[in-house]
Amino acid sequence: MKTSRFASCLSLLLAGAVRAETVQITATAGTGGTVAVSPAAESYPLDSNTVVTVTATPAAGYGFVKWTGNVPDVRQYDAVLPLHTDRTRAVAAVFATAIYVTTNGLASADGTSWANATTLTHALELASDSEVNVLVFSNGVYQLAATYLIDKPVVVRGVSGKFGDVVLHC
Repeated sequence: MKTSRFASCLSLLLAGAVRAETVQITATAGTGGTVAVSPAAESYPLDSNTVVTVTATPAAGYGFVKWTGNVPDVRQYDAVLPLHTDRTRAVAAVFATAIYVTTNGLASADGTSWANATTLTHALELASDSEVNVLVFSNGVYQLAATYLIDKPVVVRGVSGKFGDVVLHC
């Protein structure tokens, strides 16, 4: 009888040791870009110390807006997103049309690329005509001579794609 108890305990211990819990990290991209997960895997071990990096890369003429889904609030605007594998997560990258702005841009330019960069004033006019835009600024100091009312979302990013590269003084 003692032998069967030992065998039962042993089989329970082995069953518990073999079973490993895993989580999935799913990343999708909206129109205008791609996402990459590193390291790429079907699943990851359930572990709060393991980090998976998800990177959003906009296509030409687009800018990264934000992440939606299981994203920490403080990281939703970071194109490079570190995620702990402490739970299953699904994230989606949102992209929008980019308007390129330089200090020597042309007011008549459409802002669709660095070669066609426009002025800040014209970029704000263009942004008011679309649902969401990403204004991408080159290095420099920009000043507005008027007040603009834009009732649609506008994301401001620097040359590197990071919103923290741009300092706005109001």
